[in-house]
Amino acid sequence: MKYDTKRKIKGFLKEKWKWLLGSGIFLITGLTVMLIGFSINGWSLIKWLRSPFALTSLIFIIGGAFLLVMAFLIKKQADLLK
Repeated sequence: MKYDTKRKIKGFLKEKWKWLLGSGIFLITGLTVMLIGFSINGWSLIKWLRSPFALTSLIFIIGGAFLLVMAFLIKKQADLLK
C-alpha cells in the first residue's frame, strides 16, 4: 500500500512539476514583494494597502494559489478517470 502511494505521488510530481514550480515562483515572488512593500512603507498595513505593492503582491499570491488549485484539480480528475 505504501509503495503504491509513493509511486502515485512520484508520478504526479513528474507529470506536474511545471505547475508546481510556476505556482511556487508566483507565491515566493508575491511574498517577497509584500515584505519589500511593508518595509518601504514603515510596516504600516494602511500605508501598504494604499501602495502599488499591495496590488502586485495580491496578484502574485492569488495567481500562485490558483495554479496550485488547478494542479490539484487536474490530479483529482486524472484519478477519477483511471
